[in-house]
Amino acid sequence: MGSTLTFGDVTLSADDLTLVQPPNWLNDNLLTFWGQYLVGKLMSDGERLPGEVVFVPPNLSFFLSLCEDEEDVKNAISALGMTDAKVVLVPVNDSQDADAKKTSGTHWTLLAWLGDIGQFVLLDSAGVRKSRRVASKLAMHLRPYIASAVIQGVDEDLQVCRTPRQKNNWDCGSYCCVFMDFLARLKGCTSVEDLEYRLRALRFDNFRSDLASTIVDLAKKL
Repeated sequence: MGSTLTFGDVTLSADDLTLVQPPNWLNDNLLTFWGQYLVGKLMSDGERLPGEVVFVPPNLSFFLSLCEDEEDVKNAISALGMTDAKVVLVPVNDSQDADAKKTSGTHWTLLAWLGDIGQFVLLDSAGVRKSRRVASKLAMHLRPYIASAVIQGVDEDLQVCRTPRQKNNWDCGSYCCVFMDFLARLKGCTSVEDLEYRLRALRFDNFRSDLASTIVDLAKKL
């Protein structure tokens, strides 16, 4: 079907838009759109300065999770400009299948660097152990390119946060997007425990309808 919306580096098709409706699983196009839209909106609204929040799109996080060549990792990450980032958002798919023709992943989680607490954290709405292994490798790749992570000498251990849990087997992408929105706006957090306390207040029920409305409204304007 024809394209519905081209925004930043992603083109959403009408087929992508159908995935917004439950019980569908949000794909990488939708998560890429949301991450890029979120960062742009925060800057345009004056909530964040350019470079404070960096979004790593799912296709790049997937590449980095499989990459073993240090030069390839350096080239990919350097282009993101995350040196001065206060928040880095990395959607993580649990797939480790290098065959691009296959979709083997079954779960989205969110890896994030939070400069306020000097820590990489993993927000997982279902507690999938495989996701932690993938996220740990990504954190290892990203750490040397974030100035505050190097200066603070962060704990090498990835902190897995207690989060609200999804109530079905298809909403991990929605939870990941809500987590991104929350962390991108988060300020004054003092610890992982403080973060976990604040996460309790999050609501997820309206995200899919909000996402659909955002896409439709932007498509009318562009």
